[in-house]
Amino acid sequence: MHQSLARRICQWVFLAGCVLPTSAVLAVTVWWNLPSTESQQLDQLEHLLGVRITAQSTSTPKPRQFRLCDAVVADIETGQVLVSVGKIETRLAGERLEIAITGAEANKPADVWLQSIGQRLLSTDWPREIVMEVADSQWHDVPVAKLRVHLTSVTENGSVSSRRMTLKANAGAAGYVECQAVRDRDDIVPETHVTLTGKLQGKLSQSVSQQLFGDDLVADAIALELESLEYTGERITRAVGTCDTGAGHMTSDLARRLEQFIYMRPVTPLPAGDIAFDRVGFRFVLDHKGLTLWGDRPGLWKGVIVASNTGPVFLEPEPIELPLKFLAWFATPTTADAIPATAAAVEMARRLPLAPAANFRR
Repeated sequence: MHQSLARRICQWVFLAGCVLPTSAVLAVTVWWNLPSTESQQLDQLEHLLGVRITAQSTSTPKPRQFRLCDAVVADIETGQVLVSVGKIETRLAGERLEIAITGAEANKPADVWLQSIGQRLLSTDWPREIVMEVADSQWHDVPVAKLRVHLTSVTENGSVSSRRMTLKANAGAAGYVECQAVRDRDDIVPETHVTLTGKLQGKLSQSVSQQLFGDDLVADAIALELESLEYTGERITRAVGTCDTGAGHMTSDLARRLEQFIYMRPVTPLPAGDIAFDRVGFRFVLDHKGLTLWGDRPGLWKGVIVASNTGPVFLEPEPIELPLKFLAWFATPTTADAIPATAAAVEMARRLPLAPAANFRR
């Protein structure tokens, strides 16, 4: 009787300590690797990002960890490819979502989607925290060595009162960008407030120059340094920084607009054709008061913004805060309209700071 009881106890101990845990681990592993489970995780990721994702292979190396290889991220409605990715790994730990991306290539249409997904994540409650690491990727053909995004939530009385997102991107020789976005729900009308600093060179600065001036300005070695760029929603509230370029040329139309609307002072009468230069350098401040430019960059004469090998071409404007309406006119080709209605002018007006209500005149 004693041996029989001891044998039975050993059987129960073996069952409880070995068979049941092994069976449970096996069941969980099988469940996480079921095609339906992987499909459900892919659906959750698509819902979070608001896109359609297709991948050559999917797997779940560990519970709550999901991996996609050779994935394509596309717009749901148009099917247009936004980003192609070598590998995506997600890991959910409670209310913290970790995303690791390697070998991503973002196309130009992805810019609008990235802005919208940032706004969407800032205005929702879940996940409470997101950490995303991106490595060995490209944005507009610019190599991005490392990018890190961290989204956190501030809670009061059990509910989210504000969301904060920080972004740090290192593009090597093309520069770096650091960004912080905050959305405070205690505001009467919640809006996203963004502060950005960084230095853009190479392809990044060339891309910015192309967007601002098109083919009217072509220059080598453009370097744009942002000490602070602040904006709310899509409207800039303040921008402070410097710009330096190497040799290049500008069209006579751009030179005329610089003189007429930015009040830059040509040293000699402007020629009819393109104007060659060896150096451009200036410091700028843009806020609700207007635009102020200084020509105080190293290697240039004091007060000079554009110079050639024969001497100064453009001097800085008089020390005034240029009214913002002049920038809308500056962005517009020659027109007889008192208020230019071109796409460039409308876009410029939509982005510029707003003057305080007290400064408006009838």
